[in-house]
Amino acid sequence: MRESDWVEIMATALRLSLSNTPYKSCAVEVGKRIAYGFEITSYVGNQPQPSINEYETDLAILEHEDDDVWKPRVIIEAKVRGRDETIYRADL
Repeated sequence: MRESDWVEIMATALRLSLSNTPYKSCAVEVGKRIAYGFEITSYVGNQPQPSINEYETDLAILEHEDDDVWKPRVIIEAKVRGRDETIYRADL
């Protein structure tokens, strides 16, 4: 299974699950671009020239306050592998 297919399956399941909770103002989006950095790189006169760094998320759960205002609540970076699964562990 391709990663994008798995992400779409998970997004559909999350949308259905969220619709049955008090969190109806939340939305699940695939491929949402989210800013992770904001930097003033230079000035033109007294006007700052900002640089906004963004990345595309695999899956995001966003809380909408109204049509134009939203907050990222959960960001998921998916890694799907076939038989060669990556195992993350911590030796205690």
